[in-house]
Amino acid sequence: MRCREVGPLIADWVAGRLEPGVAPRVQEHLAACDSCRREAAAESRMRTLMRALPSEPLARDLTPAVLARIADAGKPVRLAWFRRAPAVAFAAGVFCALALLVKAPQVRVQPPIAVAAVDEGRVVRMVADMQELPDPVGESAVMVPASSSALYGLSSDGDR
Repeated sequence: MRCREVGPLIADWVAGRLEPGVAPRVQEHLAACDSCRREAAAESRMRTLMRALPSEPLARDLTPAVLARIADAGKPVRLAWFRRAPAVAFAAGVFCALALLVKAPQVRVQPPIAVAAVDEGRVVRMVADMQELPDPVGESAVMVPASSSALYGLSSDGDR
């Protein structure tokens, strides 16, 4: 037998409740396996300590109470809260939905802006006019830094 098969049987082996065909196989495994043998020893010590505890005699009037509980065990239990659970869940859902509608921040989504072709020369003139500076290059030329000329597809002289 393997440890995983013997483990659940150790308590019954210590108590002497195993079937005659199984007990010798468990005994054989315990002789070869230190781990299972330690578990069996611990189970045996626990049972010895439990037997050493003082026992209290039960009250005589306890028997009718136990018999009454056993008789009541067959009766269906009334769960009043269980019948109300769907209504409570629905009310909680409505409350949460209303709270989200009332407290939700108003987010306005801006439609995407279509980017049209831009006349760079015109933009440079507009910026120069706003700054009240003279146009340094002239009306038709556009100055584009060398690093961005490839980005815009421009040659070094500003032509497309």
